[in-house]
Amino acid sequence: MDDKTLSAIFFGIVTKIIPGTLGSLSAMLFTGSTLGMKQKIASVLFGVIFVWYIAPIAVHKWKITWEGGPEATGFVLGLFAIALVREAFKEINDFNLLGIIRDAFVEWFKRHFLGGR
Repeated sequence: MDDKTLSAIFFGIVTKIIPGTLGSLSAMLFTGSTLGMKQKIASVLFGVIFVWYIAPIAVHKWKITWEGGPEATGFVLGLFAIALVREAFKEINDFNLLGIIRDAFVEWFKRHFLGGR
């Protein structure tokens, strides 16, 4: 491969990843305060992966052809991906399996032994 081909490939990859990464990082400023460092890194990586695979589908489906449109779509999808991941991590962090089991047992006990009170 010659240098022009390698630089074109590199430029294509960078222009595809940068908007989503910026969207993910900017969303992290607003939503990442409750996440640990590993979760923040995973969130940004998910944003980049989300943009890498989903942005081209969105651009093609909605026929986004204006100048800067695909990059703007990547940026917005990066923001959206961080919101999804933050909520998922929040639910994982707040998940209380023992509390759920205890509450279910108490309800069952009340229903069967205390006449449904």
